[in-house]
Amino acid sequence: MNTLDRFIDDVSTAMSDHDIEWFYDFDAQDTQAYIEDAELYPDPTHRLLPIEPFSSREAFRHMEEFAITIKNPVPHNILWTALSRRHPFSAFQDALRSTNLREAWFEFKRKKMQIVVEDWMEENEITYEDGIFKCEHAQTYDYFKD
Repeated sequence: MNTLDRFIDDVSTAMSDHDIEWFYDFDAQDTQAYIEDAELYPDPTHRLLPIEPFSSREAFRHMEEFAITIKNPVPHNILWTALSRRHPFSAFQDALRSTNLREAWFEFKRKKMQIVVEDWMEENEITYEDGIFKCEHAQTYDYFKD
């Protein structure tokens, strides 16, 4: 996996995590978690950029868009029924397993999240040159434990 693909996967994973505060560390060239209870802190001397979680609304829209692509009426209806349930995210995962569409979903989601991460890079003026990611407005944070 090349550096850009790894970056997209790592940032996408961080965006999908609503339980942990994530940053991209431009000095370490890696994602860093901030978990106070576990005393896991990014290096406060490094230039960091917060990675905001991807909204549940957008994630739901991706699931809807995927369901639309399924032309076979049986799995199509199973997915749409799952999306209308009380807990659509877990119901959708169950529906993917029962329809054998998990791999197709993961590929679809990967492509969608690549666009999301590329948009995030553009919004934050992140450049990629010679295998290095740069961001002029990344900053140090002094609220991490020393």
